[in-house]
Amino acid sequence: MRFPALLAACLLPAAAGAQAPQDSLPELDHYRWGFTIETAEPASFYTVPLPLDVYRSASDPDLRDLGVYNAAGQAVPRIVEAGSAEFELQDTRHRLPFAALYRNQVPDADRVRMMFEQMGDETRIELSSDSADGKIRAPLSGYIVDARGLDGNIDALELAWPDHVSGFVGRISVTGSNDLQDWRLLGGAALADLREADTIITQDRVSLADDDYDFLRIEWRDLPENWNLEGLAAIQVSTMPQIERDILTLEPTGRDESDGGQLFDARAALRVDRLRLVLPEDNSVLTAALSYRPPGRDRWVQLHQGTFYNLVRSDLPVSSEAASVSPVRAAEWKVAITKGRPDTPFRLELGWRPDVLLFLAQGDAPFTLAVGRGGAAAEGFPEERLLGDVSLGGIATDNGPVAAASLGQRVRLPGIERKPPPEPTDWRTILLWAGLGAAVLFVLWMALRLQRGVRTEDPPVD
Repeated sequence: MRFPALLAACLLPAAAGAQAPQDSLPELDHYRWGFTIETAEPASFYTVPLPLDVYRSASDPDLRDLGVYNAAGQAVPRIVEAGSAEFELQDTRHRLPFAALYRNQVPDADRVRMMFEQMGDETRIELSSDSADGKIRAPLSGYIVDARGLDGNIDALELAWPDHVSGFVGRISVTGSNDLQDWRLLGGAALADLREADTIITQDRVSLADDDYDFLRIEWRDLPENWNLEGLAAIQVSTMPQIERDILTLEPTGRDESDGGQLFDARAALRVDRLRLVLPEDNSVLTAALSYRPPGRDRWVQLHQGTFYNLVRSDLPVSSEAASVSPVRAAEWKVAITKGRPDTPFRLELGWRPDVLLFLAQGDAPFTLAVGRGGAAAEGFPEERLLGDVSLGGIATDNGPVAAASLGQRVRLPGIERKPPPEPTDWRTILLWAGLGAAVLFVLWMALRLQRGVRTEDPPVD
């Protein structure tokens, strides 16, 4: 037992003497990328929406390796907050009364009259004719809508028609007037109802200009003769601040051999809540399953399955809207066509919500956002320091003021490139290790010699 102890006593000092010196770089120089934080007014706290370049520069998909430093190179408390869903714009619907307009086909067209009557909170709209039987014998040509009972501007109209009327793409226009004589165009859009097997494509909304009129007139072309309006809703959007959402369009990067799905890479773990397929070819329709790969996982998770289309009828485009999904954070995406032409070209459009950086203006400006600390996970994310997320957010809310800031262009930080050069070769240490290795080999050789000698002296077995 003497030799192992002696060998350990020799090895420990040598190992200690061979350790590399500690990295002497300043804290800021552990990062690869930097963004100057530009502030326009003095404040105790600043908020900065994070652009795509920050996500693509970070080493951690959850942005835990972001650090904020003041002019002296000192870290200041910071947190990364997700945009709150309570600020999403909400649609409010109001039913509106409407009356049909007819295109008279008889000589006495001027004998058809329209009457509007206001009785308290109710409006009566009546059409009358001086024809012999009192009936109007003319095709439908439009509708007059009474919007006097609605406060504020109408952002859009949502139309409903009978279920049995389908298979069309037409054009609808909306004009506005206060006196039923002078009309101004407020908006127009394609109206569509296409059905085949289990695929239904419907477009029933038209956006309006930001104007307030007492009466609206709805007219159309290229709709079936039996088309008529069954219901009408005015859409008003609440005045709550809108969520910041950016759009990123991706080209396919390859295919998944297991199911043939096309792969897409955003090169950043973005928080996505809108998905859409952009179909460059006219009259393209397909049903697809959209999946994402959670950061650090090998499995795919299906997030949405739906029908996407880009149709053109009578020179009118009808395209599918973006699908709303539960927010997920991912960089890798897959689209597998489940119905439709397998070779249909498409791009993937991601609607993603930038996170917001909140930091305490501690020390002198300018402040720098540092990103891309490769060893942050192994170091326990030293950027998560000083104050927890909840406490810092509460302090900012209670003590303000909180001002908006912005980021400058991304620059490469020189710290990693200017690390101290390696120490000169320590020949003494190398020779010491070589001697220890030779001693170990000598001891092993002696042990083998002794073992062979013992076996030679053993008496033969009867």
